[in-house]
Amino acid sequence: MKVNLLYKNKNLKKLKIGEIEENLLKDLGLSIIIEEMSKGDELTKEIATQVLIQPLTDQEEIIYRQEIVKDALENINLFEALNRLADDVIESKRKALFWIMNKKPSSVLFSNVRMLEILIDHLLELKRIFENPGRVQSQGLKRLIEDTNKTLTQDYTNHLKQLIKVLEFRETMSFSAKLGIANRLSNFVLRLKEDKGSFLKIFSKDRGYSFTIDERDEAGFRALSEIKDRVLIDIAKLVYTATMSILRFFEILKEETSLYIAVSNLHKTIKSKGYWVCFPKINNDFPQRHIQDLYDLSLMLVTNNRIVPNDLYQKGELTTFIVGANQGGKTTFLRSLGIAQIMFQSGLFVPAKNFSSHICSGIFTHFKKEEDINLESGKLDDELKRMDEIVKRVKPHTLILQNESFASTNEQEGSEIATQILKAFKENNIEVFYVTHMYTLAKAFLEKQGVNYLVVEVDNKSMRTFKLKPGKPLSTSFGKDLFYKVFGGVT
Repeated sequence: MKVNLLYKNKNLKKLKIGEIEENLLKDLGLSIIIEEMSKGDELTKEIATQVLIQPLTDQEEIIYRQEIVKDALENINLFEALNRLADDVIESKRKALFWIMNKKPSSVLFSNVRMLEILIDHLLELKRIFENPGRVQSQGLKRLIEDTNKTLTQDYTNHLKQLIKVLEFRETMSFSAKLGIANRLSNFVLRLKEDKGSFLKIFSKDRGYSFTIDERDEAGFRALSEIKDRVLIDIAKLVYTATMSILRFFEILKEETSLYIAVSNLHKTIKSKGYWVCFPKINNDFPQRHIQDLYDLSLMLVTNNRIVPNDLYQKGELTTFIVGANQGGKTTFLRSLGIAQIMFQSGLFVPAKNFSSHICSGIFTHFKKEEDINLESGKLDDELKRMDEIVKRVKPHTLILQNESFASTNEQEGSEIATQILKAFKENNIEVFYVTHMYTLAKAFLEKQGVNYLVVEVDNKSMRTFKLKPGKPLSTSFGKDLFYKVFGGVT
């Protein structure tokens, strides 16, 4: 049996979180979302993190996981029951140090046989859970239920119980062997049959030969023990492998159901705060998005203020500049788009009323940061190094979210650096959303094909509405308005 609740035909591969992944989590506020999903559980936090930093790029895989998310939201009790069962198995593993293979083969065999007895009960409980699973629609969950019922038949469990009884060797152990060089025993074959004779009988009664070791013969008992271990080593390995296989199944079940419980936790929080979600639709054309009422999920989780949603209609534009008034919601929108794209490609719901998008081959962030506290490099040097690491990993259809990139130098130099990079990205079919105050940069792409501009909306009283609308870049960021708002009028 295989779990396969995250992928159709493989398990989650845990990646090392490097600087690029750390930046993605921090820049978009994904860590805030993960904390809400995990509710303090470290395993859930790890699995949610791994899922979000590994967006899916295959349409079938996205839909496959979306369907299971829908099942989880409809029938979370089933996932919680599976999670608790898996937790019980893992706790049993912690209590029984049976998996240490540097022990004697006889010790490994007998301890694993005892663990198999415990696992049979858990397997039967798994089957009982699936007898009445509730409403199940997803391909992944249906397959798991069918595989479980097909495998854990009454004949199978009876056979397993009988095998365990035989492997306990409560009274006798029978094996055959041949005499080899120097009359040494070789070609050991364990004979799995019950025998009413003494444990110290080595050969079957059918042969008619036997001997008894004197109770004071320490060397004889030691030799017998060594022979027994040589006989048991292969079957000990076999039972150990079988036991570990069942345990691994439950460990994966624990991890994968934890993700869906985490998704349910997040969904409940969103609904309790009066916001909305939807399941995305996939566009096959690149680049193309149609989004309505998108909001910043990470910001929503940490504020009691109402978040202003935004729309995005994109068809064919590889480069989008987000410009306009300071503190007008540009970075918030950039974050909201990044979060939604990652959640979409993780097979989850997204924080919007309607969301259709193409699939990106990768998602990266390049946000402005504070000065290097170790004074190893300046801001511009750091920005260039981070961009270099991104460039090494990008490929066509990658999405890059840039927030005030290269603003650490003067506008002329920063604009020139950014212009050259953006041109290269565009030539290689790489998508960019760029928040900038550099008018020189934004103006340089005016009238260029495949370039879009989103501008912060300001009302007739110079008040920010936190809405973005199509427009053209302005030479002002309305900084004076903020100055007067903070300090009042000046004389």
